Amino acid sequence: MAAGPIWFGVTGCGTDAVGVDICRQLEDFRCDNVEYACGTQQNFTVDGCERYYRDACLAGLENTDAGGTDTDAIKACTDSLTDVMNCAHAGGSLAACGIHLTSDLVIDGGTQSTNIYTPCDIFKSLPYLLPNCAFVVGGGSSGTDGGSLPALNDAGFAPF
Repeated sequence: MAAGPIWFGVTGCGTDAVGVDICRQLEDFRCDNVEYACGTQQNFTVDGCERYYRDACLAGLENTDAGGTDTDAIKACTDSLTDVMNCAHAGGSLAACGIHLTSDLVIDGGTQSTNIYTPCDIFKSLPYLLPNCAFVVGGGSSGTDGGSLPALNDAGFAPF
């Protein structure tokens, strides 16, 4: 997977960044809950994760129209993440837990089905595939390039 947090864009960290607080709220939620969802993470601390995203989120969200996102949308996203987290913790599949994703992804010109992912994959690396969290990247994920939606990296670049 590509390195870097999923919520922010590659536009830089100038004063025109959109959705910095939204990014921080969502990433703090994931930092606080990733070990419950996915088990112990090597070289991970909640404090280190939150410090990492406090800076990483300065670039804002990928979706520059999401700056005015209301608290209901943020709550809907964290509610969906909670469902995924509980499903992952229980060892269930997305289908068995009744969790639906936005669509298949288009990566390098080919379509990749989203049904190959586990709940932990979604919680750690691909939360924008949840319909209630897709606003962070501009709606649905169909037609996007994997490189334009950076995901977290298990190799240690990002805190998970």
